[in-house]
Amino acid sequence: MEETEESKKQKQQKKELQKIVEMKRLQEKTNLLKKEIPKEIEQLEEWSSSKFKSLIFDSEFDRWSMNDSTFDKKIFGKENIIILLEDNRGNMFGCYIQSKIDQYQYLENDEWQGGRIKDPNAFVFSLKSNGRQKYPVVCDIFEESSDWAFMLFKSDMETLFSVGGGCDITIAKQNVCDTCFCVQHSFNYQNMKDLLVGRT
Repeated sequence: MEETEESKKQKQQKKELQKIVEMKRLQEKTNLLKKEIPKEIEQLEEWSSSKFKSLIFDSEFDRWSMNDSTFDKKIFGKENIIILLEDNRGNMFGCYIQSKIDQYQYLENDEWQGGRIKDPNAFVFSLKSNGRQKYPVVCDIFEESSDWAFMLFKSDMETLFSVGGGCDITIAKQNVCDTCFCVQHSFNYQNMKDLLVGRT
């Protein structure tokens, strides 16, 4: 049975309303973050030379499970983004990607397809390190590693995203497997061991 114009209109109105509600929720979370971690946000703004405007993805509310993730759709086409992570050991860390995220990594017939994001201005950072460092640290990407700054994976892949050619930060989809890890390789860690997620 063919959908009526009225039904199409109602669906469109519902979609627009959901978008407004989502934008309001993200803005409220943005304002909350600015109150909870003002010094950390100020530091990120200084490092990236850009103002923190609004969240585009919040793992507490947005979907990031395999085959149901909205993460890739929300950051695709964006540039000048900061991915802020916090683990259960008191580490707050992440990465900055200046280049536009306009390519995916995916498997087709058991072969890797798509592309990776090149960014000579990318960096990883540690804002809180569970006592290992007394101050925030930023680590710029090595020039020879800039071709592998960031990889975004499609919704049907186990991996959410990866930073750096040596998988400096790799995050898996929610409830998939234990493939969230950090291997120091592509950025200048200034001889600091286990900077992002090590233990004290």
